[in-house]
Amino acid sequence: MIISPDRRAAIINGQTVELGGKYGDAQLTEVNESGVVLSGTRGKQKLLLMFPAVGISKKEPPSSSQQDATKMDSTEKQAVGKAASSAAAQEEK
Repeated sequence: MIISPDRRAAIINGQTVELGGKYGDAQLTEVNESGVVLSGTRGKQKLLLMFPAVGISKKEPPSSSQQDATKMDSTEKQAVGKAASSAAAQEEK
């Protein structure tokens, strides 16, 4: 399932179906954390979440200090590149 503030969809038999979209002759009328509902000529059919034991969590973006720690400026990248080139040249000797 895909649940976000601006999108709701389900993956049914490998096919992504948007809320309001069609799967066969049925329409996807509900998407929530526990499953989805398809409505069609045979009535409503509820499909439950395939892996209910899997937790659903919201991923928080990294803080600015974490982002800064993972970024290298161009001089640091050049120094790392030169060190690697130098080490490779010494191995060849």
